[in-house]
Amino acid sequence: MSGSLQQPPGADGFGKYTILEFLGKGGMAEVYKAKLHGIGGFEKILVIKKILPHLASRESFIRMFFDEAKITVALQHPNIVQVFDLGEIGGTYYMTMEYVEGCNLNVLVTHCLRKKTKVPFKHILFIIMEVCKALHYAHRAADDAGVPLNVIHRDVTHSNILLSFAGDVKLADFGIARARIQESIENPGMLKGKLSYMAPEMLRAEAIDPRVDIFSLGIVFFELLSMQKLIQGKGDDEVMKQILGLDIAGILQQHPTIPEDVQDVLRKALAVDRDSRYRSAQEMFTDLNDFIFNHGVQISPHDFADFVSEIVREKKSIVGTEAEAERRDSSPGPSDLFKVESTSREKLAINVGLMDSFRPDPALLAAAVPAKKSLPPEAGLKAEHAGEIGGFLFPRLLGRLAAAGRSGRLNLTVGSARKTVFFKDGGITAVFSSLDEESIERYLIEHTTLDLQEIEEAASLQRDDAVVRHFLEAGKITMEQAARTLLSAYRDRLSGVMGAPGGLYEFTEDMEVPESILEAPLPAFNVLMAAFRRGLKVEDGLVVLERFLDRVLEHVENPRLPLDLIPLSEEELAALGRIPMGGTVREILGAVQGEAERTVVVRLLVMLYQFELIRFREPAPPAAGS
Repeated sequence: MSGSLQQPPGADGFGKYTILEFLGKGGMAEVYKAKLHGIGGFEKILVIKKILPHLASRESFIRMFFDEAKITVALQHPNIVQVFDLGEIGGTYYMTMEYVEGCNLNVLVTHCLRKKTKVPFKHILFIIMEVCKALHYAHRAADDAGVPLNVIHRDVTHSNILLSFAGDVKLADFGIARARIQESIENPGMLKGKLSYMAPEMLRAEAIDPRVDIFSLGIVFFELLSMQKLIQGKGDDEVMKQILGLDIAGILQQHPTIPEDVQDVLRKALAVDRDSRYRSAQEMFTDLNDFIFNHGVQISPHDFADFVSEIVREKKSIVGTEAEAERRDSSPGPSDLFKVESTSREKLAINVGLMDSFRPDPALLAAAVPAKKSLPPEAGLKAEHAGEIGGFLFPRLLGRLAAAGRSGRLNLTVGSARKTVFFKDGGITAVFSSLDEESIERYLIEHTTLDLQEIEEAASLQRDDAVVRHFLEAGKITMEQAARTLLSAYRDRLSGVMGAPGGLYEFTEDMEVPESILEAPLPAFNVLMAAFRRGLKVEDGLVVLERFLDRVLEHVENPRLPLDLIPLSEEELAALGRIPMGGTVREILGAVQGEAERTVVVRLLVMLYQFELIRFREPAPPAAGS
């Protein structure tokens, strides 16, 4: 075999294996579909993972990888992807494992988001219960002498849960997470996206036991039920803080559609104190099994197989693994990547991440907020497009430009930070930031399978976001990965101004995005709302509302921005229906129950005010003689 690991399909031998197809590349290994040749014409399709050369040179990594992987070769269970072989050929370390024809859970969830649907409840229960079986078996596994193997997965995430056409659910990558985590200590950045699934005791560097896997599975379970990320911190410090202080009971109050018995399972699986957590995956399985029996939930592997097969038929590019799915995506050329109709743009914004909310039903909104007076004439954009802005009014400025369908470049200065937003016909096509922590590299690490070294090398030659175009044109990332990367970056870059009390602005008409940058015309209010939720602190929202406490809330009909164009979340839409028009702000806030609801209501009121969909008027004077 030649020195290049990325061989053409069906062309090269690798020892007793024939490489059939390159499936993808992650932070640790390149993955191939291969065929094993045996005596008498025997053949078997399997997967080969080849450890990347820069890791193969680390003796401590290879030793840890093999010590733990050798144990997991002995794991044989229908819910665990079997490892067949470990070895070294021509200086390349590898492992071979079972090939699962289907897709992984991450691909399934992404496809459901694209369709604006959820994974059916009965299938969620089936998936989680099957993973419980895998974990229970692995955690109790022993050698031939009955000595416990002490197997802990350490990386129970969507991408390691594989779903087959036959209706099987299999947990993959036992035995390599420990080596991956150790490598991340020596090479920070490799755990991007994994940190948000770690148990608190792992983050505290305490001795761990199988309960860390139960915590991770609890996060996966919650995210399947809610179609939202549980841990949404920007950086590692914020992620760790959220996990260590996780209030799952408070979060579940915002999700009343999750059955109470299932909420009990989540509360126990996601207990920060591991002594309050399930002691075993079998206990979690038993509680879920009791739920489906008591409530008559019909779970069928046959139905689940049909569901997976239907998903794959709809998205024919999904075969085997997520990496293969991404590689097979029939992406258009870079020049016409985002040349789609407006409805497709809306779909893209829903598709590219859990951060976005589905569009609400206009009929529900009309019933929740009756139309009243028109927008006052002074609310239009002024002719002068430069100056100073205060009163936490950056969202209003951004909303006006979007609602008016403007095209041009908006420069915003908040303290030492400078943000540049490009608009085209009211859509946001690019957002740039002067802050190092908002550089595009971190978002590429989070949303693609590119390794850190590859990203840094490209970034040294490209100007900021131009690196996204570079990787797209090189075929290293897909259209969906590019969209995810850019939307996440735009959201975070704008979140810093959403809660800013003031600063400077300058808008220049008809300025276009530099040619080297991938132009991504995303629906402005999907981006703005995602940034608003992340950027506006409740205490800052209360500062905005403080001077209106005794004023009466009144709906405004904004001709440029109908309320049904604002992508409200389910919680925001429910809160909107409970807010009485004609009541004072003090009365509305006084009726709120719990901190979670208070957060939603405060942000909703400030958002509606900033986007000029409500106003606060002085109460009418009491009638004479009253």
